[in-house]
Amino acid sequence: MPNLHALDVKNLIQLVTIDFTASGGEIGRYCDTSTFEGGSPETSPVTYRGLEYQPLPFQAGGFASGGENMVRPSFQIGDYSGALYEMLRDMNFAPGAPVTRMLILKADVLADNPNGIIKTYRYVLNRVSKKGYVVDLELATHIDFAMRKFPGVVMTTEDYPALNSTLNF
Repeated sequence: MPNLHALDVKNLIQLVTIDFTASGGEIGRYCDTSTFEGGSPETSPVTYRGLEYQPLPFQAGGFASGGENMVRPSFQIGDYSGALYEMLRDMNFAPGAPVTRMLILKADVLADNPNGIIKTYRYVLNRVSKKGYVVDLELATHIDFAMRKFPGVVMTTEDYPALNSTLNF
């Protein structure tokens, strides 16, 4: 049985899927760990549910939930060769590409437990930037990406007469 080396203290593994097909690319599957089966961490993919996730060192941030989170979630990825940034640039930075981040326990990945996913986040790629050797993938929700606001309709007193009423309870 392969030995997974999770980077997280709680033995959580992050599996990330980015669908670049609408921009002319392929579906990318990445994880923040490796199995070390192929000899080196850079070339040892993790297999879960029959899909291979390529090891990619990244840092995820801004995924806190609740009203206090005003920072958009993002991934910071080391891109020392420049290949990732070049690929994204060739796809016009793939705006709106669906991004799925799954948190799963290391033991569930080893057992290939299909019910082992703890939390799934779904976003779209909003903006790509590069600072030095780090590529920053900023994410947004589908509604935020479309710049829509709730409730999405204009409420008038014609449609909702109670808007200007004074209700006494």
